[in-house]
Amino acid sequence: MTFAAPVFAGDLLTTTNSKPAVTARVVIVANPQATVAYKARPEIVRAMVDAGITALTGSNTVAAAWGSLVTPQDTVGIKVYSAPGPTSGTRPAVVAAVIEGLLAARVPAAHIVIWDRRLADLRGAGFGELAARFGVRLAGSVESGWDEKVFYETALLGNLLWNDRSSTLPRC
Repeated sequence: MTFAAPVFAGDLLTTTNSKPAVTARVVIVANPQATVAYKARPEIVRAMVDAGITALTGSNTVAAAWGSLVTPQDTVGIKVYSAPGPTSGTRPAVVAAVIEGLLAARVPAAHIVIWDRRLADLRGAGFGELAARFGVRLAGSVESGWDEKVFYETALLGNLLWNDRSSTLPRC
């Protein structure tokens, strides 16, 4: 099992066409023992997630690492891919390790939401049991009122900085 987590930093580089490009840091954590016959080994997965988040943030502890990214006042949504079920999409063991880190950073369980498109898929993939175990919320966007034909717009708060727009991001 391998995890790669890109995180955009505030650093800007100058490209050949003189437009700044946003840099990203990627942390890759791999352990061939993390799964056996498609079943995740939670203790190994947790160690992998912990190693990745502490390496990414440069923190000494998991709580400090997550605490550098979120506060106890934040609501944290964990978007998963649950349609394929528990052995192919987002693994519940990975989400459990993330939740444990958020809880260690004092994010209240009521402020953590595991979500995907359909609630039935979430439950079928094992996220219902996970939500009950940690006391976090579970949400399906379809059941929560998402409508692909409805758009929401809001005025931009604050001021844009020079070249602060999506066109400055490198194209892949």
